[in-house]
Amino acid sequence: MYFPVVVQMSISGKWPDDVNACKRLVAAFYVEISKAFKEKRHKTQVTPEFLVVFRDGFIFRIFLAYSKQIGILKQRVGESGLRQYRDTNESIAIEKKFINLPKLTGALYGLSQQYSAFAPTCVLAKRWISSQLLHETHFPSVVIELLVAHMFLSSQPVEVTMHPLPMFLRFLKTISTTNWNLEPVIVNFNDTLDRNSIADMEKFFSSNRETLPPMVLATPFDPSGVLWTKKSPTIPVLVRLAKLATVSLKILENTLGDNDASSKVMAIFRPPMSVFHLVIRLAPEIATRRHQKLDFQGIVSTKVTSGSYNIPVYNFDPVELYLKDLEAHYSDKAIFFYDQYGGSEIGVLLKPQFLAEVPFKVSSFEGRKLLTEATELKMKPDIDALIEGFKIMGSGIV
Repeated sequence: MYFPVVVQMSISGKWPDDVNACKRLVAAFYVEISKAFKEKRHKTQVTPEFLVVFRDGFIFRIFLAYSKQIGILKQRVGESGLRQYRDTNESIAIEKKFINLPKLTGALYGLSQQYSAFAPTCVLAKRWISSQLLHETHFPSVVIELLVAHMFLSSQPVEVTMHPLPMFLRFLKTISTTNWNLEPVIVNFNDTLDRNSIADMEKFFSSNRETLPPMVLATPFDPSGVLWTKKSPTIPVLVRLAKLATVSLKILENTLGDNDASSKVMAIFRPPMSVFHLVIRLAPEIATRRHQKLDFQGIVSTKVTSGSYNIPVYNFDPVELYLKDLEAHYSDKAIFFYDQYGGSEIGVLLKPQFLAEVPFKVSSFEGRKLLTEATELKMKPDIDALIEGFKIMGSGIV
């Protein structure tokens, strides 16, 4: 892994008005900054998008951001010759990464300084959700942090405690009981939002509910509440998570006072694999994050090599790459679930439309085979071929 560092460049009229020229200028800055780090005997690697710095065993990616680039990407010249500004995929991604995320990170950091239980509660919540095989694609970590922040900032009628376990129980209660379709989650950092602003957010939510995502997380930096939840979590994920949270909450409430509570509590972090149609078992040595597994028994070396060394391989996770390939090639047939904290299995749920028998068509051949016992030509899922495809794609991994 690496630590991202965003450096906001000052506004200047000297910046070029062409996107490609701006990118070349930023790349030149990376080269000059790299020279300065090398003078301090730090290892660096320059790329057109960022600068890698290796120091004291830690890897940092330095990104240079400047607000003018966002305006240039939005700019279009209409038929009348007038300049028009419209959001593009690239401008949205850059604004989200370099403007919105740093603001949110600063607010969350301030909250962690105010409440000592905030960070541990986030860790427990992330660990629990990931242990249900819901990875970043299904439930982004920033969404989890915002939900926990909402609990700390909206503690009425229950006061905030300084211990993470009661707050984690409250998190499970929130997940299991909240009707996301009826109410938005408003995270009011530093009481920035007054009553009128909150009322406007609620009015916007009510009047636009049909076009908004299943979960709406509004903040002072994102009044619409769709910035972090536009793609996920989806309704099926929220429904499943609510059921799992209900069961987990009941287990915790019934076992926390027992003598062997620790062993029973661990059950909420071990999901039943029987709910999946297929299970892909991964080679243990391939999981780069296996040391984060709950049952890990090995020894993790924390020694930092000194002297002559190169930047080590980082941010390379074969399982995550394999998972992305599966989602890219089989997303129309299945949904894939994985515990990103050292999981050893990938759960596969086949979609109902793929499991259904369909009339014989050339366009329906992919992943299906003829149903020979039927009186008319029909096709059914070819599960064996699907499994073989998983094996071939994951050669050396599964």
